[in-house]
Amino acid sequence: MNVPPIFPLLAQSPDVKNLISNPDGTIRAFRFGLVDEGTEMPYIVWRNMTGSSDNNIDDRPNGDQVVIQIDVYGTDDEVVDKLAKAVLYAIELDCNLTSYREIDEDPITAEYHIGFDVMWLLPR
Repeated sequence: MNVPPIFPLLAQSPDVKNLISNPDGTIRAFRFGLVDEGTEMPYIVWRNMTGSSDNNIDDRPNGDQVVIQIDVYGTDDEVVDKLAKAVLYAIELDCNLTSYREIDEDPITAEYHIGFDVMWLLPR
């Protein structure tokens, strides 16, 4: 399976690093389901929503089309919005934005969330 270069692109972005860097220099960006409870906010998660190969009749596929869902979580709605924009800016030269969702607030935790989907065309 082909994996888009989300983490390397985010790790190269000064704006993303300014918003979600840990003291050790790592960034709080995770595959969906791999965030430890109690992780400092804000942070980013992503997961593969769907994908398909670029099939050919007489040869192996030469690439894959992958749709990735990216979600941003935090305790401040302005920071969440700013981080989502920084993430999109960091990756949008390598993929296409296909949909986005409005920011919302969890009524129980009072944490904010915003998300969007991007499509990658990845060569094999």
